[in-house]
Amino acid sequence: GPGEVALADIAILVIDMNEGIMPQTLESVNTLKKFRTPFIIVANKIDLVPYAIEAKNTTFGEFIKIQRQEYLDEFDKRFYKLVGQLYDAGFPADRYDRITDFSKTVAIVPASAKSKVGILDATFVITGLAQRFLESEITLKEDAQARGTIIEVKKEESIGTMLDLVLYQGRFNRTCRIALNTRTGPAVTRIKAIFVNRSSRGKDLEEKEKIAAAAAVRLLITDKLDVIPGSPIIGVKGDSEIEVAFAEIIAES
Repeated sequence: GPGEVALADIAILVIDMNEGIMPQTLESVNTLKKFRTPFIIVANKIDLVPYAIEAKNTTFGEFIKIQRQEYLDEFDKRFYKLVGQLYDAGFPADRYDRITDFSKTVAIVPASAKSKVGILDATFVITGLAQRFLESEITLKEDAQARGTIIEVKKEESIGTMLDLVLYQGRFNRTCRIALNTRTGPAVTRIKAIFVNRSSRGKDLEEKEKIAAAAAVRLLITDKLDVIPGSPIIGVKGDSEIEVAFAEIIAES
């Protein structure tokens, strides 16, 4: 189902571009509306729209530039259906790169988690929203609890479990403990390594000792866990924080 993450007063809704808005997503949207939570929508799986020319590790702008007219027609059909559904639900929405006032229009970031297209764009939009809607001290406070949204999970036999995520509050250090959601329920693990993209093309990964929000990050974790994409990731220190994080993760799954 759609990953709904209401953290740090900002939410990311991940939906399938080809399915449009499902009833449970609409429920999430209405909850966000009720609590006046700013949110962005990641319209995932743009690589599965018919006639797509494959591109990896790139921005949405670069991806759309190389597509043929047949793809653009199919893309627009799905995109404007989505915009219409949101409008009917009481939300004016548009593509993030066409919005001038983010406080009046919901930003839609077309993306492909699988091909790593648009992930960086989502990070920029979240950063912009965070600066706009949250007092700067909340986003910049170093001791703010680390929070993010997991976009993609990769299990590599030799290395272990890799998580691609958007970190938009606090910071991660290597050896940090993190709470996340797995197919068998919430779990705690540690960070083994932190990687960030050195270039916007996303081909160059650089290892870091620590990383602060807002950033697109790849984490290698110590345990081989079946982590659920679209779910929250929360930095935890003591047992009491773990309990609270687990409760939050369960409430959102």
